[in-house]
Amino acid sequence: MLTKPPRAVWDHLALVMQVGLTFIGSVLFCLYLGYQLDHWLGTKGVFITVFILLGIAGGGYTAYRQIMDLEGDQGSGGDGGREQDGQGGQGGQGGHRGQGCGGGDGGQDSRGGAEGQGRGKP
Repeated sequence: MLTKPPRAVWDHLALVMQVGLTFIGSVLFCLYLGYQLDHWLGTKGVFITVFILLGIAGGGYTAYRQIMDLEGDQGSGGDGGREQDGQGGQGGQGGHRGQGCGGGDGGQDSRGGAEGQGRGKP
């Protein structure tokens, strides 16, 4: 008979999926922007190339930052990484992070959130 996997397995699976979707989302968003700019300006692939590279760089940086934030939380013993980050979103509250196309913050923080205002990292 099959047993239910422990919660940690689901937490790790969710993190892997989130990192992957964040990366792919950054690349696809930048691909769309590049395509629209190429179409609008009549260029042939210049902006698509530039924005795909920016999407890869932004998505890779965001994935790296999410993984490093997770490692830092495991070593500190704190509250299991269940507080909001407080960076990004509207007004700096909300626990949304991530970068795509070299632009501002967007995308969900890798740890989710259950507490009020968050830490507000500098």
